[in-house]
Amino acid sequence: MEEKKEREDLLPAGLVLDDRYHILRCIGIGGFGITYLCEDTKKERKVAVKEYFPAQWARREETYVMVRKSSMVQAFRFGMQSFIDEAEILAEFVKTSHIVTFYDIFHENDTVYLVMEYIDGISVGRMMRERGYQPYTPEEMAQILLPVLEGLRQMHKKGIIHGDVSPGNLMCRKDREICLIDLGAARCYKEKKPVLSAAFLKPEYAAPEQFRTARRGFSQEEGPWTDIYAVGAVMFYLLTGQRSPDAVSRAGGNELEKPAELSEKWMEIIRQCMALEIEKRIQEVRILTERIQKLLEEEQDDQHRDL
Repeated sequence: MEEKKEREDLLPAGLVLDDRYHILRCIGIGGFGITYLCEDTKKERKVAVKEYFPAQWARREETYVMVRKSSMVQAFRFGMQSFIDEAEILAEFVKTSHIVTFYDIFHENDTVYLVMEYIDGISVGRMMRERGYQPYTPEEMAQILLPVLEGLRQMHKKGIIHGDVSPGNLMCRKDREICLIDLGAARCYKEKKPVLSAAFLKPEYAAPEQFRTARRGFSQEEGPWTDIYAVGAVMFYLLTGQRSPDAVSRAGGNELEKPAELSEKWMEIIRQCMALEIEKRIQEVRILTERIQKLLEEEQDDQHRDL
């Protein structure tokens, strides 16, 4: 039933948006949007076009996006503004390494569309599934996460957090470059205004303060340390092939245990990223980057001495 509903919600292949974006196929469906692979007929290149389509508030009528009930209009409009805010944030990072490039925004079909570079590759989450959840070595993990940390450093420098770092939002291009995608939850963390963060929470990767934000409807505590928590959870996943317990269950006593195959030194870094208390967490991506690089160097020196 759900698959049928999703097919009915999709715009058909062959439809042209904004007189230039020829839909080839759907490449992603999320809570607030549907992403299509399109051919940009003016630039003669493939692009990803993300449509604002909050399934809980909207329905499709031919190509148009309609609000389900009058009581949902305000929520629909608030979500649309958040969608537009995503475009403004993406525009801050055009041609920034390791962050998806934003091209355009336009209104059509009573909704909004974002046009971004199409990354021909595979998500880190899918990579892990295809390898049967076999853990990565620390060197392999660093090849994935160090570029992510550089992208986050550029965002944090401008006062913006990603807010949704997870394996599914890390794309590996065919040239093996890693790129952060989906800035739907990104925002200026210094602004204290209402947010829709509950819709973006991925429990295993969400910091405790994000759960509190979801309950309140606005953020008081989030910052670079929030993304660092998520990076720590991704690090745990890559090095163990296991998902960490979420912050709520950890607060209830479900400890973050060290798997036997993981060294205590790597586990210590993960614990410092994923500390439940903000003040005990690593605060800057620069510090985390240095910690990872230093431990890699120490392990390489140990290996050379053993030869």
